[in-house]
Amino acid sequence: MPEDRALPDGYPYPAGQTWLYELRDRQTGKSFCAPDVAGSRLAIPLPGRYDATNNARADATRITFACTSGVMAKCYRWGYRPWLGAEHAAAHQACVRMAMADYCGDGRSWTREATLIQRWDRLSPPAQPRSAPDPRMTFEAAWTPRGAACIAHARWSGLAQEFAPERCAPRLPRCRSEREALDASPDAILFNASARNVKR
Repeated sequence: MPEDRALPDGYPYPAGQTWLYELRDRQTGKSFCAPDVAGSRLAIPLPGRYDATNNARADATRITFACTSGVMAKCYRWGYRPWLGAEHAAAHQACVRMAMADYCGDGRSWTREATLIQRWDRLSPPAQPRSAPDPRMTFEAAWTPRGAACIAHARWSGLAQEFAPERCAPRLPRCRSEREALDASPDAILFNASARNVKR
């Protein structure tokens, strides 16, 4: 079905440019997708395939259906369209890492569902321009397709296992701003700020 209204989450494109698919098991009729924030169980097609650690793999013979409840479709909705060229493909991959708080780029998420973040990028023009700072949030990390380039703080503490920069190989350097991040890693594409969330 074509989407007939502007999509949520700061989606920067007008209605009517995205086809959403409903995927069901032929025998049971059960949807393959969990409900998204609007309660819809839909999917967006993306080119190629993804491996078990969410690395994009170019493959002209395959597509991936990304459920709108997941981070791959969320990054598409934020404006990162992998077929628009190498820069956009890299930004989509970096966005998947950022949305998951996949600091090490190994497919492991260090966040919780519905955690708010501020996000911006270095694309020209940006898909997500930097907005006015939210006083509840501070700079969290800079992102590349391989994971975080550097980190100021983890998005969550108090989880069953807490993230620490030494979990990554090589260990993630510290950075407190976009400028410090670019000094440490000029290939950083995306940046985000978040609150220091604590699980009680």
